[in-house]
Amino acid sequence: ICIHLSDVAYHIAPDSPLDREALRRGTSICLGNTVIPILPENVRQACALVQGQERLALSLLIVVDATGEVAGFEIQPSTIEVDYQLTYSQAEAALDFHHQKEGATPSELSASVLENLDRLCQLGQAIRDQRIQRGSFELALPESHRFFEIEEPSGVVVRLSNAIVQCMVRELSILCNQCIGEHLQALGIPAIHCVHPVPDLEDVQDAIKLASNMGVDLWLEDEETLYPTDFKQF
Repeated sequence: ICIHLSDVAYHIAPDSPLDREALRRGTSICLGNTVIPILPENVRQACALVQGQERLALSLLIVVDATGEVAGFEIQPSTIEVDYQLTYSQAEAALDFHHQKEGATPSELSASVLENLDRLCQLGQAIRDQRIQRGSFELALPESHRFFEIEEPSGVVVRLSNAIVQCMVRELSILCNQCIGEHLQALGIPAIHCVHPVPDLEDVQDAIKLASNMGVDLWLEDEETLYPTDFKQF
């Protein structure tokens, strides 16, 4: 699997005004359908991986077997050109057509593109299965389209799509982050890692008591130790 990330640093000189402003913003901000970007539009377009145009990139090349196990990976500077670009809805529709028509290929797609897409989705599912076996879990929350409503509290919206293509992209993104994290750790390079600290055992036990008072039966496999699998049944 090859995952390509645009080489933004090529376009932005260190400690330039653009670099300092991007550092100040930290990230792009999404407010409903509005996006406040971290970079100006012309820089974003120069960095975008666009079909038919060469772009400088950093490429993560991952060797994955059929069961989703990572056999190895390497990181290389690269120049890539996107051969074919699909939206989520286009990819989902193509796969649905392919499976419903017993292997048929939509007229707007080549057989090789569809074959690669189908194979990536199968690998994405295998990678997810490996992650779940390691103790990961997912929140099965109902889908919501509410973001912001004028003069009305909306609360926090958490949504996890079950669409096969979005699941595949999500799993590859997680895998990419894991590989990069392992690489930086092996080299001893300081980096910011997104981690979840182990919950406090007393806090979890208090939550179990509260749930019990509400008629919900929760328990721990080991009263003295917390495991990720405990939270699956929560």
